[in-house]
Amino acid sequence: MKLLKIFVLVCSTIVNAQSLKLGFDLEANWVRLKSGLMGGEGSPISYHLNAAYIPLNPLALQIKVGSTAMVSFTGLEVGLSTKYIFHDPFYIIVGMLYHSNTGGSGSNSWGTEYASILMLNASAGFRLIQFLSLELGFYVPTSSKVIGYSNSIYEYPPKRKTFIFKNMLRLGFIFAWEI
Repeated sequence: MKLLKIFVLVCSTIVNAQSLKLGFDLEANWVRLKSGLMGGEGSPISYHLNAAYIPLNPLALQIKVGSTAMVSFTGLEVGLSTKYIFHDPFYIIVGMLYHSNTGGSGSNSWGTEYASILMLNASAGFRLIQFLSLELGFYVPTSSKVIGYSNSIYEYPPKRKTFIFKNMLRLGFIFAWEI
């Protein structure tokens, strides 16, 4: 009987400590290719819907679904991560992100490629106010992927230069509200 009382007390404390947060984020991306930074048409912008389940106070399990918009780096994204609040308001995140580059657009001189990119992520963040955080993340792909190309149409014979995704840096504004 005594053991049952202790079990109920511990379980009720754990259940009360659990919470759920829903929100969205907006992120500016700096994509690094093997040949340098991706540019020309501007920096990619990402937007996601986020959900975070907090089973224990310093830890949170997060999922995000969204998209990145840019001519040569655009597509659906799904991410899973673990957030650890080591000293409120500071936190770190480790996880993975899947990006499905849509590709298919282009012209005689350039084009984009279809690519499925799985990336590992390490981020650090700072909660500014109750519902807004600022986050800086570094993403590294698990394998080398070509995301675009350019053709030198003014040379003979024409030469094709491929753009290989190397890594990515993201600065994000995360909005989240506890349910």
